[in-house]
Amino acid sequence: MNSGSDDGAAPAFDPLTYDVLDHVGRYRMGVVEALLRLPSCAGFSPKGLRRALRTLGGAAGLLGSAPLYGDRRYYYLTAVGEQALGNDPAGQGAGRRHGPLSEVAKVRAYGLVAFCCLADRPRQRLTATEFREHFPAHHRPGLPMGYYADHDSGTLGFARVDAGGQGRWERLVGRVRDDIERHRAIPAFRASIDSGTFELAVVTATARKAERLREPLGECFRASGVPVLVHVVPDLIQLVAPPPRD
Repeated sequence: MNSGSDDGAAPAFDPLTYDVLDHVGRYRMGVVEALLRLPSCAGFSPKGLRRALRTLGGAAGLLGSAPLYGDRRYYYLTAVGEQALGNDPAGQGAGRRHGPLSEVAKVRAYGLVAFCCLADRPRQRLTATEFREHFPAHHRPGLPMGYYADHDSGTLGFARVDAGGQGRWERLVGRVRDDIERHRAIPAFRASIDSGTFELAVVTATARKAERLREPLGECFRASGVPVLVHVVPDLIQLVAPPPRD
């Protein structure tokens, strides 16, 4: 899959390899259901794609895999894979995007990939480099990197993944209020809010919690002008509150 390079630059890849590596680096994880939606993967069956991913993780050494939940697995970039994309695997430049994830990071990564790539409406997570380049007036050091682009509507968004299981909905509302205040304090974001091109999204695991959130988050919208989407990812509950083992 790798066509190689002899001049020390990042190697040139075939479309499938590049798309997979870019996606996995962008979201810090890849799952088969999301990868199958990539244009270069559209002709694959799940079994065929898993076989291709094993090739990228075998002799090529570009991908690793780890348990997601149950018998499901996710794929991550190795240091070799990140370097092959032209990033510094030591964590400089675009930021470290390789290696297996901690349990908390896994929740956040899966929530974001499900929200952006497995929902009816496609969105794209922005890398730190893309955010700085495309939204230089919005960028500030220390901003959390959960931004996404809705290309259909031209909207910039920030997603917060709820890692709290079934409880703590009041704390989550408080964090959303903090997110709103943080963004309204930056003139470029305030202009985006006023023009209707900025939104927040909360990704949570249960419909019950989503229902509890909608009224207070609607009040946040009426007070601030920032729309707050609530998106349910049911299998996220397997990560935030896994069933006990027998």
